[in-house]
Amino acid sequence: TDQHIAHIEKALNARPRKCLGFRQPAVIFDELRKAA
Repeated sequence: TDQHIAHIEKALNARPRKCLGFRQPAVIFDELRKAA
């Protein structure tokens, strides 16, 4: 369902990533959005 996919998407975007210096993709996205 759409709710299930949204839940998984939120969980993945909140997970720290090694390639981002162990920062969360959602945080990086918000910073880039504010800078534009």
